[in-house]
Amino acid sequence: AGHLAFYLGDDDAAYRLNAQLAAGARTTGAVGDLLFALQRLALAEICTGRWAAAEVSATEAERLSKETSQPGLRAVSLGWLVVLAVLTGNEERFQSLLAETEELSRAHGLGVFDALVRDAMAWARGLHELTTGNPESAVAWFSAMSHPAVAGMAAALDRIEAAIHGGRRDEALEWLGRLDAFATHTGIPSTQARVAHCRALLAEGETARSLFE
Repeated sequence: AGHLAFYLGDDDAAYRLNAQLAAGARTTGAVGDLLFALQRLALAEICTGRWAAAEVSATEAERLSKETSQPGLRAVSLGWLVVLAVLTGNEERFQSLLAETEELSRAHGLGVFDALVRDAMAWARGLHELTTGNPESAVAWFSAMSHPAVAGMAAALDRIEAAIHGGRRDEALEWLGRLDAFATHTGIPSTQARVAHCRALLAEGETARSLFE
């Protein structure tokens, strides 16, 4: 359920369920469960604005994955740390972690985690380009994303904002259309809030203000 919540864009459920899973794994000493819970919890904490907590969760998951020789899970955790480095404006850490994650990805087959890690790095690169005033380059990175939980939900606001600022309104509307259809179908508040935010970016004046609120 904690895993599925990301695909629905249900940020609150993703945070609550994965926090519960991590706490239970700690109580029983189930390191395997804790590894999966922590890397999912880190993403949930990113999506809900708990960036300091996400840093702690991802760092612990990265350490445990390294100590138990699980490069796939380690790469996922490193990917979230790369995203966090951009969000918090730490350029040196961003470059260092990005290089480390790419090297790990080249050295090991990531299997089922490959698409997730690639999207995490593309998200981070797109954010970096967006925050340094290169929205067109950002759109290129966001367009390369394909994982439904990351591209379709977690990074939805960033990719649509990049498309708008990059003069790619048609692309922004296409991405927003998919998100809107999903939000209408599920009725999940956090997904609907993403839609309202993106519509506000495309609107002006009182309409934009109302949508942001």
